[in-house]
Amino acid sequence: FRSLCSMAPSRQTMTMLALGGVPAIIIFIFRLLQAIKVSRKRKDLEEKAHKRRNESMQQIEKVVALSKEGSNDEPGDAVTNIAYKDLKEKLETGQLAAYDVVNAYRRKAASLHKELNCLTGFIEGALEQAKTLDSLRTSGQLKGVLHGIPVSVKETILLKGYDSTAGIAKRCGILSEEDSVAIAAIKEAGGVPFCRTNIPQTNLSYGCSNPIYGATCNPFKKDRTSGGSSGGEAALICCGGSVLGMGTDIGGSIRVPAAFCGICGFKPFSGRISRRGSFSVLPGQTGVAASFGPMAKEVDTIAAAMSALVTYSNKYDTFVAPIPWSWDTYNASSKLRIGYYVADGFIASTPACARAVREACHAMRARGHQIIPFKPPHAIKCLLLFIKLLTADGGKSVFELLQNETVDGSLRAFVEGVRVSGSFWTGKLLPKALRRQGKKRVADLLESQGICSTDELWKAQSERIRLQAIWEKAFKEAGVDVLICPSHTMLAPKPNVVASSGITLCYTQIFNFLDFPAGTVPVGTANTEDELAMEDWPHNTLKEQFGDDLQRMIDSNLVYGEQHDAVEAIVRSNCQGIVGLPTAVQCVTLPWKEELCLRAMREIQSALGKNVPTPCL
Repeated sequence: FRSLCSMAPSRQTMTMLALGGVPAIIIFIFRLLQAIKVSRKRKDLEEKAHKRRNESMQQIEKVVALSKEGSNDEPGDAVTNIAYKDLKEKLETGQLAAYDVVNAYRRKAASLHKELNCLTGFIEGALEQAKTLDSLRTSGQLKGVLHGIPVSVKETILLKGYDSTAGIAKRCGILSEEDSVAIAAIKEAGGVPFCRTNIPQTNLSYGCSNPIYGATCNPFKKDRTSGGSSGGEAALICCGGSVLGMGTDIGGSIRVPAAFCGICGFKPFSGRISRRGSFSVLPGQTGVAASFGPMAKEVDTIAAAMSALVTYSNKYDTFVAPIPWSWDTYNASSKLRIGYYVADGFIASTPACARAVREACHAMRARGHQIIPFKPPHAIKCLLLFIKLLTADGGKSVFELLQNETVDGSLRAFVEGVRVSGSFWTGKLLPKALRRQGKKRVADLLESQGICSTDELWKAQSERIRLQAIWEKAFKEAGVDVLICPSHTMLAPKPNVVASSGITLCYTQIFNFLDFPAGTVPVGTANTEDELAMEDWPHNTLKEQFGDDLQRMIDSNLVYGEQHDAVEAIVRSNCQGIVGLPTAVQCVTLPWKEELCLRAMREIQSALGKNVPTPCL
């Protein structure tokens, strides 16, 4: 009734109707009926979202009550606190039953959900699958490298008999007819998918909230985001609610939440494992490749998952090259030549993130590896093209899905930005005005996003191929085996700024654009010195990276200097109160060298893992 009253015409409108006569009245009635229709659709979708949320909560409460049945007396924490290698051994030797392990993790995940809001539901049949694995082991056989290991799954990864909503109410009830290739491969290796985890609406955000399931919080500071889009995974794994998680990554969606939550996350080259079986709000978009990837506390767990994904992907997807996993490369001890950088020229990493890179390099140098500075070529051009390719349809795909939906706050600024990018004012005049104010970065971004002609799209894709070759050449000419660089511009921010600071993902987005393997690994904890050093940011980080060449590179449009824009203001404000948050670095290699990338991550974790903080839960 109230919504209908709000549609009632004002006195001014009634005057206009009287003056306009019958045609004006007809137009008004038509628009009123359209508004009523839209209002009803929105209400139906809100009720649909509310119903799904209640179903999810009821299922989780049921697991809390029923998961105690049929398990041994061993307390759940005694199982969920076991390190991966020890857990694997106990499962393979029969010291622990897969049923009891999966049940313990179900109970732990349900308990953590009350604090983190990280789950969207549990997977039926997980305990039956565990029982089957126990019977197999009793007969002297093991299913595979992940025998009995509990696996959590991002909500947008397809599972037979489940819907993947991406936080969009109209997708509730659209059930998948088969498992994604990644889940099929995990099951082939003996892994047990047991729960599904939260995501941001549309997955196009580095926050983790949506109108159906709500917001997931950071395990270290609840007023900070867990990251996204695989944020439910990261929060759950961080607190011991899952051994291994499966996520997806198109701009940092695995690596950023992993960094924010102090765990490891890995994005392989898109051709190494299958990419089939994930709901995308950008169907048909091929300019930037999304990848499936594993997340875990330990790099060894990720390596085991990658070996399974590589081994079985080709069985279900013949477009994946049948290149076997090399444990010899992963376990090698040869000395590496490692390049590093702390600023890419797009936006400088903050002192805590730059310090993490220095600490990782110091640890690797102490292990006998050679460390050299590296200047990322044409980073600005790469990142502007990344934005251009992802918004080439002018946001049409996203807008259609969000029609009549409640748009989550973490997405609203992004949606509005893309919506107005094609206008004459925002696309033409505003960038010119911003440049006159010295805000070149924002001006360039506004001109890069928005609908493309076919000719413009093909040129952008051709330029991407050229830039891939330039980066490959830079790697080879420097003799670099692995790069170490920041995992994000800043540490976990507050949720309310996520929508307005998407460009801070530049350190991960560039490797989706280039399609290079990349993973994040935690190295330490933010301290008060990191907060104090923000007084000289971004100049301190830019000077460290580019030295005496800084001004020349700014003048040549190869580096953005200090911009005094809204994003820098957001970064500054969110770098206060960061003490105690985890710090992380990103490791990168050329395509097909996933084993080498993970080897470097493992060595860093071995050296610095003791410095990573414990979550507050």
